[in-house]
Amino acid sequence: MNLTKHKAYPTIARLALWGLVTSVFIIVVCFNYLRPTEMQVHKHLMSNIAWSFSEPPPSSPELLVEAVGQYSKDIHFAFERHFLTDITPYRQLDIVYQYSVQQPDSNWLDVKAVVAIGDGSHQLSNAEILWSLHRQAYAHLKDEDHHYFEGLWALKNNIRPGVPAFEVDLGS
Repeated sequence: MNLTKHKAYPTIARLALWGLVTSVFIIVVCFNYLRPTEMQVHKHLMSNIAWSFSEPPPSSPELLVEAVGQYSKDIHFAFERHFLTDITPYRQLDIVYQYSVQQPDSNWLDVKAVVAIGDGSHQLSNAEILWSLHRQAYAHLKDEDHHYFEGLWALKNNIRPGVPAFEVDLGS
């Protein structure tokens, strides 16, 4: 019996094709829904990284990875290279940090600063984020009591529209 001449063959073929198309559509929708985007902000980034802003920043993100590895070894902190080399879903970030300035009357004023990271051209690695932050915040944080990086916390409100914002968790 030749199935191609059977009356039900065109209907069965259409149903099979429809099932295939539907399955592909569901997979694409689920993949796009589950894939992180810049609007699906992580609550905490890089909490598994130990670092100090007291030393001058390395000259590249790659050298930062090496320096964090050595620093972690020196303080007996568990470190895996991928913690920094992992690519994030973010192309741009705003990061808030706080430092203190002594006033002429000897009182201290807490100042908040914002660092804009990334130009939107590519997804940033954790190393690129930390390296950019270190380069831009070093002058303010190098002599602070609270200069130890302990991760980034997501802020509820963005500073710039469409750009996720985080605050640096600094320890002493």
